[in-house]
Amino acid sequence: MIRDHFNSQQPRFVYEDVAGRGSFGITYRVREKLPGGGQKDGTSRRLAVKRALDGEEDVLRNEIRWLKELAGSAHIVRIVASHDGVKKQGPVARFVRKLSLRGSRGNVKDSLVGLQGPVLMMEYLENGDLAQLYYMTIKYGLVVPNRVLWSVLLCLVRAFIAMAYPRKADENAEPCLEEIPGEGTQPLNLDHGDLHMGNVMIGDIASPSGDEHELVPILKLIDFGQAIESQDGMRENLFKISKIMINLITRRVIQVNDKTASDYKGYRAHATEILPPPPEDPYREYKYTSLDPRLRDLIARCLAQEPGERPGLAEMLRVAQAAAAAAAGETPAAAAAVSSLPADRDGDVNETDDAIHAFLKKALYDAEDGAQGGQRDARGSVGRDRRLRVLS
Repeated sequence: MIRDHFNSQQPRFVYEDVAGRGSFGITYRVREKLPGGGQKDGTSRRLAVKRALDGEEDVLRNEIRWLKELAGSAHIVRIVASHDGVKKQGPVARFVRKLSLRGSRGNVKDSLVGLQGPVLMMEYLENGDLAQLYYMTIKYGLVVPNRVLWSVLLCLVRAFIAMAYPRKADENAEPCLEEIPGEGTQPLNLDHGDLHMGNVMIGDIASPSGDEHELVPILKLIDFGQAIESQDGMRENLFKISKIMINLITRRVIQVNDKTASDYKGYRAHATEILPPPPEDPYREYKYTSLDPRLRDLIARCLAQEPGERPGLAEMLRVAQAAAAAAAGETPAAAAAVSSLPADRDGDVNETDDAIHAFLKKALYDAEDGAQGGQRDARGSVGRDRRLRVLS
């Protein structure tokens, strides 16, 4: 039905394929011909169209609601249009609508009319998700550079700022970099509800975030179908991204339980795997000598057993911003001194621009076809549901 619907709007839209299937819906990929893009230059953009599975319509309606609330934020997937219900049209109205879609861009929402709702149309993010990058690091034995880790963390923190302080911008507004407003603005305690690597999509270098993404692509959160306001919403979000970070660092699934907790700098944290060995255990090998100690300590605090020991959103932004900026400006020698990074015979470390480019090329841009594919499903991934449940 989706194929026939969009192909009937030629030459403006071309149906491409099923991007993926998830627990709550199916995502399709379509291509839209943009104004000014003649037949020769072929200017176009890909879009993701999401429909709910039978009985899961309210989940998609919830996602549409929150994407509208969060519109205008750089680190949230951009909603393009949505439609609910079926608008019955006579043959004349259908003919006029078809001509209008053929002739100009018009209102992209019109392209969804005639489909049984709810239907969601979003930007299509070509570079896949964070889970893909994670599995490529395992496959190729790659260590994620500190500068990439800081960039990932900063993106996720900014996404949570968007959730705490929704812009509620027009759907056509250009997305802006998220900032914490002045005192007196009460945050919205929104729990994403399904936060895992498969729901963190990788965008591109071009973004409204300026210098923050000159080297590492921007990340965007998707899949807000289970999002809900909760007293502990923001706390849950920050705790879960810390689990994502520790998995990226270790390239392993680290469970959070009593066995993963250790005393560290006066508090107890679920970060045993990345912490240096205690003085009483001098023979235990420390496997993460290249990890920036600033990042290690911040992640450990985020995984503190006692919620009161964990940093708040404002501190997370301040620390992540400062560390990411410092890492970008540090010389290899300075980075090695601060982060205890192993240097090769030439004194270079794996944090240089060239090294970051090489890492991203191997783990992201050159990823095999079976692992690549943008928004591959309604939950953010295709064919990896079992693995993603482990990572969530």
